[in-house]
Amino acid sequence: MDKLNKLSFNKKQMNKRAVETLIAYVLLIGIGVAMAGAVYVWLKFYIANPLPTESCPDVSLIIKSYNCSESSKTITLEIQNRGLFNVSGFYAKMNNIAEGQPGGNIAGKYPLNPRQYLESIAPAKTITQEFTFIYVDSIKQIEIEPFIISKNQTSLCEKAIVRQSVECKP
Repeated sequence: MDKLNKLSFNKKQMNKRAVETLIAYVLLIGIGVAMAGAVYVWLKFYIANPLPTESCPDVSLIIKSYNCSESSKTITLEIQNRGLFNVSGFYAKMNNIAEGQPGGNIAGKYPLNPRQYLESIAPAKTITQEFTFIYVDSIKQIEIEPFIISKNQTSLCEKAIVRQSVECKP
């Protein structure tokens, strides 16, 4: 009788171990499926809303001409939008050191006054704006950085910066 009880006890113990192993596998598979679902939802969000590669595609301003007045320390720039979209405005900066000299690789060292032009410039439109330079006696370089205002947020067009060497001196 004792042998029969031991055998019955061993069968029950083995059945419990088999059920525990089965439950462990079911839980493991369930956790794996839940994690795969979470990763799918996360990736679906990023694929549906990709990050923009550039905030200002196809923006191109050029400096068509400039005219300096040494007596009033002003420079008049004629700027044209050669891009495909409207530009909300641009920042104007200058440097008094020529390119290739020490410190001359930074065109936008000093802001011109006014430091920004805030008016929409349509494609192929040319505008004329007068700036004063009060920080230096002469201008060797001009830098124009366009920006776009969309949904009350200003986006600088870093890839569309225009630098041009000029000669404005008293």
